[in-house]
Amino acid sequence: MSETASISSGIAARYATAIFELSLESKALPKLEAGVDALADALDGSKDLRDMISSPVISRADQGAAMAAIAKKMKLPPALAQGLGLMAQKRRLFAVPQLIGCLRGMIAEHKGEVTADVTSARALTKAQSD
Repeated sequence: MSETASISSGIAARYATAIFELSLESKALPKLEAGVDALADALDGSKDLRDMISSPVISRADQGAAMAAIAKKMKLPPALAQGLGLMAQKRRLFAVPQLIGCLRGMIAEHKGEVTADVTSARALTKAQSD
């Protein structure tokens, strides 16, 4: 793992832990899961959003205002919205993709889900893949 990726993962893990624990305490994990999925979809679908979170030129205040507006428009749960706001204040928005991955992993672990990669010598039929 490169040093930059390692730093981003470490930063994301700390924010993800705080957001997850706040959501767990307030019994809002289903809302957090929906919010994380919505945020991931927004990042995947918007080059402008990806550029904004990684831009060193955009001020902290502008990034914070943009993330607050996005969180409000998307109706993200409070813990996630506040976490993103804090990340903007600290110039840590570049770690949002890793944050999403960490949160998805924590939610899956809490639900008892396990992820597996399946390799097949032949293409699976629809029934097999289902």
